[in-house]
Amino acid sequence: MLRSASESRWSYCQANIAGIVELGSWRGRGSPGLRPHFHDETQIVMVLSGSRVFLIDGTTVTVAAGQAACIPAGMLHVPLATTEDETICLNAYIPAGGSAQSLEVFDIQYGRSSAGRTSGDEFLRVRDKIASHVALRPTVKADQEKLRATLTNSFGRIGEIAASLGQSREGFSRLVTRELGIAPHAFRVLTRLNMARRLLREGQPIAAAAADTGFADQSHLTRLFRRTFGTTPGLYWHG
Repeated sequence: MLRSASESRWSYCQANIAGIVELGSWRGRGSPGLRPHFHDETQIVMVLSGSRVFLIDGTTVTVAAGQAACIPAGMLHVPLATTEDETICLNAYIPAGGSAQSLEVFDIQYGRSSAGRTSGDEFLRVRDKIASHVALRPTVKADQEKLRATLTNSFGRIGEIAASLGQSREGFSRLVTRELGIAPHAFRVLTRLNMARRLLREGQPIAAAAADTGFADQSHLTRLFRRTFGTTPGLYWHG
């Protein structure tokens, strides 16, 4: 699954492992910076070589080789660019379930072949270790969950949503930015990108996924998808 450094890009595929929605991998010089985003699934990041660096709530968090991190579903995070000679990283996306409010980093032990692979059993052990900690921690705040649901389920304009809640557009925007870390329109775009990702994973053609999630056209989806997830819908769709 992991590619050579000369083919550096994020690559995704179905896991075919119970309890894991999909796997993603990176192998290359350093790792790329991406736009702020969140996932509908809890993301587990396992670093085999080099490091991954994230900006979360204004704090820089480094996940070094031999460590794994758990990024809860819905948590806004910014992957920052790194410059090591080689970074090998494996991501897994698991159903949200109970989520923590902060990124969790753990030391791990793993077996690695010369091809830079790690077995499904090893990954599941990491998943279970993380889950045993995360399950005991609090879920997302009720106020944040309410804002997420309001922005996700309403098709009205931001000003209309604000008015329905008895607020000005500016006041509502400040509230959303404070609670969710991102402006209302940007949050909705990320929600649509995650929905498009799910549709592509289910096998829907790119143009249809773009139309169903409200993007102007396939090129519009492709541009935002690449900046946010580090690959194009076409490469993602074909695994």
